[in-house]
Amino acid sequence: MEETKTTEAIVKPKKDANDEQLKSGTVIFITEALFVLLPLLVIGMVLFYQGGIISLIYSPEWAFAAAVVFGQTVTRGVRYMERTSGYAGGPVSLFYALVIVLGLVPSLIVLVLQLTSKEPNDLLSIAQIVLFCFSLGCLWIIECIGEMLRKSPTLKEKIQKHFDEFKKT
Repeated sequence: MEETKTTEAIVKPKKDANDEQLKSGTVIFITEALFVLLPLLVIGMVLFYQGGIISLIYSPEWAFAAAVVFGQTVTRGVRYMERTSGYAGGPVSLFYALVIVLGLVPSLIVLVLQLTSKEPNDLLSIAQIVLFCFSLGCLWIIECIGEMLRKSPTLKEKIQKHFDEFKKT
């Protein structure tokens, strides 16, 4: 009987709470991403019908969508941190600053340049798609962290302790 328990422990690894939170965060992210991608899908279908699907790459909607997703990332991240500790300092502030400086502002600049450009620009088109993908990655990270914070009281306590120590320095 003892051997059976040992074998089951080896064969069936224990489910990690972080895995469940990561899955839950990923599901929330996919839900959000689908609604962001929906207008792009509709535009793509119309362009395909018109025979110009390649022009979707040059569409300024990519930069617009990236700006929206970067904004969601910042607001959700702040909301998660407020629920957890009420204090968003140190590394968290750095993350938000990076999202704004490296994501939101460049996507808005690319959007303006795309909208005011008389001819399609390959570099701007590539930049807006890269920024869009980067925005989705940032949102996914924030959603997973938010789920971990929401479902793990010990993680909340550790973060609060870290912030309290950070405040003292």
